[in-house]
Amino acid sequence: MRIWLAAWEWACCGEPFQVGSEVRFSLAYGIDEWLADALGPDLAQTVDAREMHHEDEPLPQRFGTVTAIAAVRLRREGGFPVPGSGQIFPADAVPWSVPEQRPPSGFLVDIDLRR
Repeated sequence: MRIWLAAWEWACCGEPFQVGSEVRFSLAYGIDEWLADALGPDLAQTVDAREMHHEDEPLPQRFGTVTAIAAVRLRREGGFPVPGSGQIFPADAVPWSVPEQRPPSGFLVDIDLRR
């Protein structure tokens, strides 16, 4: 399962993790239209759910092992993501950054779900 993890949301309230970590995510299934546009159709179709933990109503929690992480940068104009601007970079942990480069907008996290 591939999950979108917004960098701002995880920086606020998430714990660091890396490939191989056991994680628990609160998931909203599907993908928001703005995110699908920003990622572009090929990348957007690979996203199964969004991790969210600032919702009024509790979301289903899923547990699993992280099998891959990709940092995602979205180009912005006028404060809004540019359609199709999503670029992915391999990452081995969240948080992730490269000195002297713009931080990622979010992460695509692949997890092997526990049944």
